[in-house]
Amino acid sequence: FGQQDVLVQMQGDALLKEGLRVLRGHFPRASEDDVAMLGNCPVMHVTQDTILQRAGSPVQDVFFMLSGLLELIDSKTGLHNRKSAGSFIGELDCFGGGAARRTSRALSNVTALRIPCEIFVEFLKRAGVYDTLLKVYDNRQVLQGTWLFGEMVSLPLQVRIAQAMQRRHLKEDDILAPHGKAEI
Repeated sequence: FGQQDVLVQMQGDALLKEGLRVLRGHFPRASEDDVAMLGNCPVMHVTQDTILQRAGSPVQDVFFMLSGLLELIDSKTGLHNRKSAGSFIGELDCFGGGAARRTSRALSNVTALRIPCEIFVEFLKRAGVYDTLLKVYDNRQVLQGTWLFGEMVSLPLQVRIAQAMQRRHLKEDDILAPHGKAEI
């Protein structure tokens, strides 16, 4: 059905190597052995228009994108966000232990690490960030549900924004103005 020529046989996977470098940047306190544990998870290759997770289905794996472009579709809000290499897919749903909130569809050929939730949670605990991520879980859900922060924002940056967020409850007709002044 086709022919493939190999000019130089490659020993190793450049995408995986670069992905592990990005993971080390996301989790600087993680040990080399723990990052390597994630690197031992299966690498999957999917073609354009493949569904990785369907909204409402149980989440068993977190995907760490090594290459490609993926779309997260929220049918309830109509929001379509895009994720690229270095992004996690399904990590919040893995924490919740429930079903996927959005459908994940490949917009191009995608290569990703398929990390079982149990391994991902153990990795986060060993890296010393599990408790921090749980504390900002609700704020990260709010951020990921927006067009501005749901796309192309790295995990470390999203966590920092979520930590800085302050929730305010307003009544109808309340005016939100810092120091009593509203300016444009």
